[in-house]
Amino acid sequence: MNQYGLNEKLSEEQKRKLHELHLIQQRELSELIRRHQEEQLMIFEQWKKEEQDQNNQSKNISFKDDKNSMLHYKPYTLSQYKLLKLQPILKNPAQGLGPTLSIEKWQQQKDKMDRMLEFAEHVKGEYRNFKQRIPKSEQKQVTVRQKGIEFAKNILKPIAPSPMRKKSISKNSVENDELLEYELRNQLLKEQIGKMK
Repeated sequence: MNQYGLNEKLSEEQKRKLHELHLIQQRELSELIRRHQEEQLMIFEQWKKEEQDQNNQSKNISFKDDKNSMLHYKPYTLSQYKLLKLQPILKNPAQGLGPTLSIEKWQQQKDKMDRMLEFAEHVKGEYRNFKQRIPKSEQKQVTVRQKGIEFAKNILKPIAPSPMRKKSISKNSVENDELLEYELRNQLLKEQIGKMK
């Protein structure tokens, strides 16, 4: 059921409470974002100050110690983390908007990022639908080569004559010649008899 259908079934008091909850969430979220931006700015300023101090001091400090001294994270409660997770700036910190933007600029950038994400999701959905529309290839068609191989498997192969068999064939060939001669005579006689009738 969509949001509009849900709003129609709610009473006026429930709608008012829902609206108040929504406003409270928006206020908390904007306050959380503002605090986050301030903290990021403080971290950045502190980092710059430390970096300048370190450049003035000796450069014998290892990179690992330097890196650990720069990072100061504030622990969040679970509810704060859930609210932060909803923001695109925190979903993908590599594409964050940065702490120096004013609220209006930040809102414009956020809207732009939201539109970009929405368009990307739309394109993904279209591509998914396009892939589903392509019919899957049927069974592979049998190629000419495969047909030839199957045909060759089914053909009876000639039996290679053994030396004993060669001798028997040579004896039988004389008898076969005589049989052929008798059959030819028999056919000639039949033809002559057929002509007489």
